[in-house]
This record gives sequence, structure tokens and C-alpha cells, in this order.
Amino acid sequence: MYASTEATYETAWNSLQETYESHPAAVQYLLETWIRPYKRKFIKCYTDQILHFNNNATSRSEGGHAVLKRNLGFSIGDLKEVVDCIDLMLLNQRNDYIIAFEEAKMRLAHDLRLPIFRDLHAKVTPFALRRILPQWRLLTSNATVLPRCTNAFTTSMGLPCAHRIQARIYSEPPYILKLEDVHPHWRFTKPARIVSDPEVNIPIDPLLLVQNPPIARARGRPVGATAAAARTRTEQELDDSTQREPSQFERVEANLQQRAEQELGQTHRGGRGRGRGRPRAEGRGRGRGRGRGRGGGLSEQQQAPNGEGFFGVFQI
Repeated sequence: MYASTEATYETAWNSLQETYESHPAAVQYLLETWIRPYKRKFIKCYTDQILHFNNNATSRSEGGHAVLKRNLGFSIGDLKEVVDCIDLMLLNQRNDYIIAFEEAKMRLAHDLRLPIFRDLHAKVTPFALRRILPQWRLLTSNATVLPRCTNAFTTSMGLPCAHRIQARIYSEPPYILKLEDVHPHWRFTKPARIVSDPEVNIPIDPLLLVQNPPIARARGRPVGATAAAARTRTEQELDDSTQREPSQFERVEANLQQRAEQELGQTHRGGRGRGRGRPRAEGRGRGRGRGRGRGGGLSEQQQAPNGEGFFGVFQI
């Protein structure tokens, strides 16, 4: 999966087939389901042939989905309420992005204060400069001989590799990287888009097109009011929740656990006696107080284990 060249990929695939030779069904499944139809979509030597800016996983979209669910907090809102919540979330994210953007433009880390980056300061993001930094160190290392250029780094990231940096240094003074060596994606100031159609420039706020639906009020009790009042609080929380529905095996495990707890509770109840509570202490009368009853004797709690009275254990 992480093979940087096709030769490395072929070697790794042949090694996997030899390792799992005793499991031909598993190897055939990988070959028919993943390798043949989708190998150019997730193997590194093929994905590095397109410009993806290091976005080669779905974690970014999954993280955005999790943020959206956390901000919604419920699953029964109408369309207008959901749109307003999403609009507020995007506005807050944009404000945080602008603050981080301006801080990155004003501050320059110490490890990026190199002469070769002189023309890129306050123009290219620090993330992009730190991606170029290993290529520069690879070039400046005396013990390293540059291998043959595959152009994979520049094609996939839009940043100069060690070979392009070498060509820029030895081409002409002032021997530094220029802004055109970096893709506009990594620049603080993006080039303006030129739109030829004047009608496209008309700003239209899509939020103004979303309104609350009209509510029709009928006479009498609303439909389903009795059923809604009879629902338990747990059922209402499940309806309002944004969590996923449990899988079938999770439902089975929950039912088995509930059944085991019920059987355990019945076992504890079956071991108890039929009396109504605890037996009455000897010597306790039927008085209302918790102290001495009419019999005048002390209760079991007031008697010492050796039979002496409560005050008998003290030497006065």
C-alpha cells in the first residue's frame, strides 16, 4: 500500500502471495475485490501521480462530519433550524481560521529562517515550508547522493523536490526559491478568479431561500399527542440523539445482558425469607421512639457482644 514505486509494489505483492500461500481464498479475495479494480486509488506509487496535497485519506471528511453532529446535538430539527446551526458553525470555523491564518503569516519559526526561503516568508504557509525542508536537507547532506527523480513529490504536493531545488540554486543568482516554484494552494494570497459571465458575480445568499415550513393547526388534540406523552424518557433521548443505530450483534448482546441481569435479580430475591423486614429485637417494645420500648430492655444494637450493657463497657 505504501510502495513508492511500481517495482516495490510488485515485490511486496509477490511476497504477500508467498506468505499466505496456504490461504488461497484470502489472496483471491484481495486480488479480485481490491487489487485489480482499485489499486490505482490507494497504492502510493499510483496516487502520487496526481495532485492531492497530501489529502489521501477520508479522515478529514469524517472529522468534519463529527464536528457537524456535535454542533447539531439533535436529529429532529426542521430544515431552517438545521441550516441556521450549520451556518453558525461555519461562521465560527471561519473566524478561527482567519485568526490562525494571520498568526501564521506574522510569526516565523526559527527552523524556517533559511536564506533559501527568503522570498517565501509571509507568502507561503509554514506547513508547506516544512514540507520543503526535508528536501533541502537531503540536498545539503554530503553523505547523500540524490537518486533518480520520479517527480512524485512535486506532482502530488505542488512543492519543489530536491532535484528542482538543486536546479534553482545552480541556475542563476540570488540562488533562492521563488514564489512560482510553489503551487498557489500553499500561498497566503490566492490569485483572484476571473469570471467572464457577469451574471455569475451577482451575490445570492442561499440562506434567504430557506424558510420555516408553514404549520397547519387543526382543531382538537394533535395527532399522536397521547402516544408521545406515554413514551419514556429513554425513548425520547434515543429519538433526539445523533448516534448511529446499533448493529444486530449489539442488539443481541444487549438482550443477553439484560436477560442475565434479570435472572440474577430473581436469584437474589428467591433467597430471601417471607418475613416482612427484619426480626424485632429482643426486649424492644412497641413504642414509637427508637430508644427503649415499653419493656424497658436494651435493643441488640445497644448491647455489647459479651452481653454487657452499652454503658457497661466503660469503667466509671
